This record gives sequence, C-alpha cells and structure tokens, in this order.
Amino acid sequence: MQQDATVLARTEWLREHSQLNMLSSDFIEAIASRLVVYSLAENRRLVLEDTDPEALYILKSGRLESYRTRRISVAQATVLEPGAVIHLEALLLNSQTTHTVISLADSELWKLEKACFQQIMDDFPGLRQELLQRLTDTLEDLTEQLAYEQEKQQALRPYLVTRVKRGVVGSSRYAARLRQSIREVTHGEAQSKTPSELSNEGSAQPLRRQPILIFGEPGLN
Repeated sequence: MQQDATVLARTEWLREHSQLNMLSSDFIEAIASRLVVYSLAENRRLVLEDTDPEALYILKSGRLESYRTRRISVAQATVLEPGAVIHLEALLLNSQTTHTVISLADSELWKLEKACFQQIMDDFPGLRQELLQRLTDTLEDLTEQLAYEQEKQQALRPYLVTRVKRGVVGSSRYAARLRQSIREVTHGEAQSKTPSELSNEGSAQPLRRQPILIFGEPGLN
C-alpha cells in the first residue's frame, strides 16, 4: 500500500515538474514504479561525456551542471534544475553520452537502470516512437530558432559598430576642441622642459608626458 502511494506521488511529481510531462499517465506510472533514489554530494561527477549511459536520471532536488569539453573554445555549461531528465536521447538512440554532468550542490535524483528503461520500451511499443517524435520536434524547433538568429545577425550586420580606435573620436566641435586642448597641454609640457632635460632624455626617445585626466558628464565614455 505504501509502495503504491509512493508510485502515485512520483507519478504526480513527474507529470507536474519533469520533462516527461508530455507522456501519458500509463507511461509515467510505469517509469515511476521502477525508479530508485540516488543521492549525489556536492562537486561530484554524475556522468562523463562520450561514455555509454548506464541509466536514465531525473533530478528531484539540487542543482547540476552539464557541459561539453571543447578543444578550441571554452566549454559551454548549462545549469540543470529539478525536473531535468538526463540520458533520454542517448538511451533512445543507443548512443553515447554527449555531456559531462557534475553536481553544484547536494542533489537527489531518481535513477532508472538501463535494463529497466529498455523493458519499459518493450512493454509499451508506442512509447519509443512517441519519444523519438518529441525529440524530432524539439530538434526542428532548435533548428528554426538557430536559422532565425543567423538571419537576424545577417540583417543587422550593416549596422554593426566596429571597434573604435584609441583616442578621442568624433567630428563634433566638442570632440575637436577636446583634442586641441590635449595637444596644447602636451605641447606646453614639452616646451617647459629645459634643454638639458631634453638632451638627457635623448633625441631618439619619445617624450615622457604626464598623464592627463579627462572628465565630463556621465555617458560620454
């Protein structure tokens, strides 16, 4: 009786909080009945990328981080919140894991062994097809979103502001007057040096001028 109550509570939680909420109640209940609690301490590795998945994991509480090691760039990390499902795609496609997953805090997960997952797939022939269709739809949505972002960047490219050169830029009277003031200050400083000071610095060496503080209204950079 207590086991039935536990399965019912897990079924309701999965339906309300997990990424499996798109499945029918029968499918969710079948998964809930085979879950076991898996505790993970902070700063521990749960999954290593490019390995065969051992189980399906569902994050019940805590926080995880998922990332893919990249040789030529910084790894892109994603924080996983409660309800996240790990290894669903790899188990469905019988492929290796794609990301390393570590714990950012003490976490509690529900674990569904690989053999149990495969048994559920055999017991519910339509479940695999439904999950694959969901993954296909998600991939299509991501592809459309990527295409939209690329199209938007292409459209905005003519308006891209290139990196400014060093110094005071602009053609306004204020900018021209500021540049002139800087030249006058630095020129006056050079003129104030005595011939002996200039000879000691060496004619081939550039003059060492003192820093100049430029200030103005906020927003002028």
